Amino acid sequence: MDTFIFFLNNVRKELFSKFDAASKTLFGVVSLGILSNEELKRIIKCALKSKFIPAEIQHELTTFKDTL
Repeated sequence: MDTFIFFLNNVRKELFSKFDAASKTLFGVVSLGILSNEELKRIIKCALKSKFIPAEIQHELTTFKDTL
C-alpha cells in the first residue's frame, strides 16, 4: 500500500534508550516489523528531500544511508 510520511517540525535526534523505555509502557512504541535495507534507504531518501530536515540530521542520515 502507498505510504506517506510527513517531515514537518518533527524530525529530531533521540536516544535509542528513549524508544526502548517507551516500548515498555502501555501506550508506548510498538514494533510492527523490520524494514529491509532497501526499504530503509527509500524512507531516508524521502526524508532527505524535505526542506524541514535540520542540516545536522541531514548529514547524519546521508552518512547512514551510504553505509546500508
